[in-house]
Amino acid sequence: MCGAEAGPRRPPACREPVCGAVRTFVYTFESPSTLAVAGRLAATGKISGVILQRPMDFAAKLALLRRRLKRYGAIRVGDEVLFQLFYRLFLKSGDERLRRGLEPRETTKEMLAAAVEVFEVESLNTAEGRALVERLRPDLVVMMSREMVRKEVLSIPRLGFIGCHPGILPDYRGVYAPFWAMRDGRTDKIGLTVYVANGGVDTGPLIAERVLPPQFAVRHFRVECDRLLIEGAQDLIDVIDRAERGQLRTYTKPGAASRLFSHVGLSHFVDALVRSPRRRSAA
Repeated sequence: MCGAEAGPRRPPACREPVCGAVRTFVYTFESPSTLAVAGRLAATGKISGVILQRPMDFAAKLALLRRRLKRYGAIRVGDEVLFQLFYRLFLKSGDERLRRGLEPRETTKEMLAAAVEVFEVESLNTAEGRALVERLRPDLVVMMSREMVRKEVLSIPRLGFIGCHPGILPDYRGVYAPFWAMRDGRTDKIGLTVYVANGGVDTGPLIAERVLPPQFAVRHFRVECDRLLIEGAQDLIDVIDRAERGQLRTYTKPGAASRLFSHVGLSHFVDALVRSPRRRSAA
């Protein structure tokens, strides 16, 4: 991973640190980037195990679609579906070529299982998932999941759940933050943020952040998200180190803009492509 890097920002306001031995787990799902991060963390010897969320079956995907239709309406969801079709036809193969250059070593579930104990659940929000967390008794959980974990589960670990968001919080919350920042011409808001999950969408107190210049154009925003997630493995390692030293502190940004973004629709993608050449010509 290359590109100019700034050190993690020092927190302007902190809470009292919590000291003690730290038992850390990772909660994630199977994708090349999330497995790569989990493998990087496992290689440090700092995590006790990985909890994998099983792939969604057809019924779960259909239920998700119904929830999104109810929440956002047919026009918005239809726009997102059109982008998915466009992506598969014109962008996916190029992204796959670029993605192969992000991580020199592929990580599989079997490779993880050879390094640490691996557990599988449908969701941590189920009775099975919550019982697993209670049985494992983690102090800290690194979260790279595709679901909102409920507060009653978030409260089980002594130090909570932490996530590494591929964007600068709280300015760009939600999914595909680099896309929305690039669309707005805000390269200063592209980077990553480590935060404590509190039940909202990327609304928890912050631990560290780094601004990183984008390496890929807006048409490859999915690869940019994966790059930032993989880059954030080192930041997660640093945060686990702090927790082990009893120096895990959080901070907030009073008065900062806080915007929540959802999935990219075809209209959003076309708008971002149109804005890019205008921005270059204006410069």
